[in-house]
Amino acid sequence: MKYIKVPEEVELTTVTDDKVRNGQGELEILNVFQFIRLRLADPKFPGEDKKGYDGALFVQECKDEIDGQKDEEGLEVLQIENEFYKRLVAVMKDPTVGSFDSRWSYSMVPLMKAIMDATDKHPDDIKAEEEEKAQKAKEKAEAEAEDSEAPGKADEPA
Repeated sequence: MKYIKVPEEVELTTVTDDKVRNGQGELEILNVFQFIRLRLADPKFPGEDKKGYDGALFVQECKDEIDGQKDEEGLEVLQIENEFYKRLVAVMKDPTVGSFDSRWSYSMVPLMKAIMDATDKHPDDIKAEEEEKAQKAKEKAEAEAEDSEAPGKADEPA
């Protein structure tokens, strides 16, 4: 399982800072779910080992996996299976020609970076482990300080 911190949505702009607009003239805004769905449409996404029905089924399973999470209020972490993640990264690094528009693909970097920075552990678990390590280090330092202050300890040879 991979864990992706859900980034803020991005407003697509061109390299000349022009706002990208959709067919209705509205600003084009993209969130991580939409970005991933667009990658699912890349013909390379299913991979050489999944063609036809198997490829379509894999894409549908991946879409269902993210769609099942996108409506969660305040979702901070998106979870995806390792195989899905591996293929997602592959099409981000080597997309089919035309799947990224070079005029504004740079404005999607925060979404891409969030995916590339995915972890194997949930960020809450990583934070808890770091806090536990810090607490143990603090306790050890306090114990060492107490030992060095104890009567007779300072006079003993090391």
